[in-house]
Amino acid sequence: MLADLGVDSLSVYEEDFEAQFLEATVDFYRHESLNFLAHNTCPDYLAKAEARLADEHARARHYLNPSTEPKLKRIVETELVSRHARTVVEMESSGCVAMLKAGRTSDLHKMYKLFTRVPATLDILRSTVCDHVKKVKIELRAGNEFFFLIVLIYFNASWHFHMSQSSI
Repeated sequence: MLADLGVDSLSVYEEDFEAQFLEATVDFYRHESLNFLAHNTCPDYLAKAEARLADEHARARHYLNPSTEPKLKRIVETELVSRHARTVVEMESSGCVAMLKAGRTSDLHKMYKLFTRVPATLDILRSTVCDHVKKVKIELRAGNEFFFLIVLIYFNASWHFHMSQSSI
């Protein structure tokens, strides 16, 4: 293996292979993510990102030196999650608010689970959910108080259920 050529070090592997491999990976995922976002819904993008992360994890474990895996993981998470978190959350007809309105809890859980890989993205998700709940609360105050109570109970129960499922 290439890593074995660097007597007492990984210098040959890192300089002659890993650096170029990681650079090509950044370029690939940067272009693929932009293309996929342009032509798909939020849930489709989330599924694609999950699949790509799993694929890269498997590839790294089977074909690359163990020192490359955390670098590869960080690149894929940056290009698929960090770079597009706000765009994914704010997708007009299929993002977070659309999922909340349609009761798509499994897709919301998928988004939450993906965003936990990059904790800084959770603030985007949290603020969007909070803003939506505040908006619903204001709209419902003008209407039926009983319906408002049911919505609050639903959000509370859904949130606790998904939080308990994510810890399994």
